[in-house]
Amino acid sequence: MRLFIATPVPDFVVPGLPADTGAPRHLTLKFLGEVPPDRVGDIGRALERALQGAFAFPVTYAGLGAFPSSRRPRVVWVAISQGAEEIQQLARRVEDALAGLGFPREDRPFHPHVTVRRVRGPRDERWAMDLLSRHGQTTFASAPVGSVLLMESHLHPSGARHEMLFRVQLPPPPH
Repeated sequence: MRLFIATPVPDFVVPGLPADTGAPRHLTLKFLGEVPPDRVGDIGRALERALQGAFAFPVTYAGLGAFPSSRRPRVVWVAISQGAEEIQQLARRVEDALAGLGFPREDRPFHPHVTVRRVRGPRDERWAMDLLSRHGQTTFASAPVGSVLLMESHLHPSGARHEMLFRVQLPPPPH
């Protein structure tokens, strides 16, 4: 099973993207890779323990960026303008919980973002640089993050299909 941990993302449109390649519906907190099916229960229980005391919080998806840079875009992504610190805290909780199950910690710092398109070839690169210049500061959506999901990725020639295996609901913050 090819697994990852994510938060759901609301539907939103990035102008200039074809309608069938809109934003994915998740923000990845940790990619686990190939995992035996008998570990799913342990992962779910570890997530429940790790997220005790965490609350839902608002997130604004605004601005575009690219990896490795806007001058050499290979991946175009939407940034998090509000809620980035809270998402980083969720990612740390997940990282700590899964390290306890033997999953290796990430070597790179976690930068919350939502991938919207991979860039392939010079034509795509020109398109991406134009999109980045036109919508680098655009606000695309706002919504609360209210859950953390254990997802399975099924790879197909037409693209990946994702299936939710486990959900940890985050309660509203106390008033």
